[in-house]
Amino acid sequence: MKKNLKKVLLFSLLLVLLAGENKNLALTSIFIEDQKLENLTPDSILVNQVNRALKFYSSRDFNYAVQSFENAVQTIENGGVTDKNMIYRTYVNFGVIKKRLGKITDALKYLKLAEDFTISNYGIESAKLVPIYVNTGNIYNELSDLFKAQTYYEKALSLIDNSDSRYLSQINNNLGNIHYKRNEYNIALIF
Repeated sequence: MKKNLKKVLLFSLLLVLLAGENKNLALTSIFIEDQKLENLTPDSILVNQVNRALKFYSSRDFNYAVQSFENAVQTIENGGVTDKNMIYRTYVNFGVIKKRLGKITDALKYLKLAEDFTISNYGIESAKLVPIYVNTGNIYNELSDLFKAQTYYEKALSLIDNSDSRYLSQINNNLGNIHYKRNEYNIALIF
């Protein structure tokens, strides 16, 4: 197990260094000051990889963001990760970023992985499914597959347990627009 972790870390470091990235950034993003390679766990590696991916994405360095997320997914697939919330965050964030980069098939793949993981670990009625369903609905809405979009929005709506959800207004707006596009004006006004 430790050999695999070392390989993942060294490969990540090599990619960053070969790409001409700042060596100090590469070292500090992979190795935390007080941690030695032997003390890193799959969970801490995943946290570092996801945080690095989000940092690259926010600085508009999309290729490095995608590579960091791919490394994070590889860490999950290698096994040993016990932090379920980090696995959830990895799949959801990677799906959202793939969508924003126009990689719709990949986005749906990672959102489906997030959905399956969430259902098996948190249950079919978990509120953690709401952002997955909203983002999946948004993809289908943009593809003009109104039936699938509506289905996902309604799934998300059924899981919202209070009116304070940040997704409620977006879901209602999108459902209203779907009904409007179908010339169902009276139903659209409900939303």
